[in-house]
Amino acid sequence: MRGALPAASPAAPLAEPQFHDVPRTVTQEVVRDVPRLLTEYQTIIREVPVVEDVEREVEVPAYRLNERIVEVPTVLVEEIVVEVVQPQEVELIRQVGKITYEEKVMQVDRP
Repeated sequence: MRGALPAASPAAPLAEPQFHDVPRTVTQEVVRDVPRLLTEYQTIIREVPVVEDVEREVEVPAYRLNERIVEVPTVLVEEIVVEVVQPQEVELIRQVGKITYEEKVMQVDRP
């Protein structure tokens, strides 16, 4: 019989208890950086061109035209050609071409 203890006899003296070291696991806390995958959500804003027809009031200038005829006095200046007597000497050079003749003797074969 395994694990069975012998029956203690009343006459036998009691045995002294024995103490044994029981191995225990020791837990120790350690701080470590553990990479953790995070899912980040980002908002992407895209600009889309939009064409809008916007009515605007534009001031157009209005013109009022008045025609007024006014006579303006002016001085009329007339020019008259007057001959001034002054002697003038003018030299005139005329170039005339000179005619020159040059004779050359050439032999021509007769058939």
